[in-house]
Amino acid sequence: MCSDEVMERKLNHLKQSISNGNNYLIYGNDSTIFLKQVYEFFKTEDKFRATYHDESLVQTPRDFLEPILMLKYHDYDSWKEELWAQKKSGLPFFDIIIDSCGQEKDSDDPVKRKKPLIFIDGIENLLYKLDLYALSEEKQKEVIDSGKSDNLFHFSSALRAALCTPNKGNIVGVVNNFESIEYKFTLGTYHYLLNADNFGHIVL
Repeated sequence: MCSDEVMERKLNHLKQSISNGNNYLIYGNDSTIFLKQVYEFFKTEDKFRATYHDESLVQTPRDFLEPILMLKYHDYDSWKEELWAQKKSGLPFFDIIIDSCGQEKDSDDPVKRKKPLIFIDGIENLLYKLDLYALSEEKQKEVIDSGKSDNLFHFSSALRAALCTPNKGNIVGVVNNFESIEYKFTLGTYHYLLNADNFGHIVL
């Protein structure tokens, strides 16, 4: 466990690096507390739309994406049921929804010009669940039986393209267990498009 002084330095470093458009993974003891501190700081920053996601509360893509959409679109409640009724799954559908969460620098709406900053506690578990959800049952079985994700996981690919780039959005996540199956299927796999190489790393 880091001393209070070291923790403070790491916290200040992470705040600055996130402000510069970087994505991060956080490892170690007290990582959830650390993540919440960073989230609380950015929640009041004018140029960001910060959301906090506990993976244990997320079972579907809607659970994850809805808080992001609610911050961006003031009239979201008036069309949300129509939106999600279109299709419960399917890759083009998720691509469109995820892309609509991103920053729109040229928008007349100051809220849409803000960059989404997504904090995820248990990022490897969340990615694993949502990637499988976006696959057919046949593909889910294929992935699980093979023990490899390869390029079958498309939800996270869309997430990387729309919300994990300097121009559209950033992600900061706590890794609960880097030795888990979920981590090895997702962040720990070279062919996984949103693998750990897309992030900076903070070890507490």
